[in-house]
Formats: sequence, C-alpha cells, structure tokens
Amino acid sequence: MKLSEKIAAIESGEYAVTWTTPDGSIMKAADYGPYYVVYRNGEPMGAIDSPDDLDTFAAANHYTA
Repeated sequence: MKLSEKIAAIESGEYAVTWTTPDGSIMKAADYGPYYVVYRNGEPMGAIDSPDDLDTFAAANHYTA
C-alpha cells in the first residue's frame, strides 16, 4: 500500500503515518488538508502537496507498508 493510500484510509482522525528508516530516523507524514507535512525525528522537513510526490518521498526514505 502506498503511503498516500494508507494516510487516506486511517480512521483514527489523526491522518498520520510513522515509520523508522534503516539508520534509525523516525519519519512521520501527516495530512493537513491541502498538503502533507513530513517530519524527521520530530523536526518538520517540509510540505508536500501531492499524493504522488508523497509516495516518491516515502520510497526514497524507506517507507514499507
């Protein structure tokens, strides 16, 4: 499952997914309406405005469903 699909399917109300990279960084992607905010170890890295770009970012940062 792509990261954008997993965030869209969350029913908890938070709309965020967290994962750990091989180097131990904790990544988080949160859906804030028109864009996604991505975090590394709790620090915001930036915003991504499309599901396709979010999935590209996730693949580059070792996201696995």
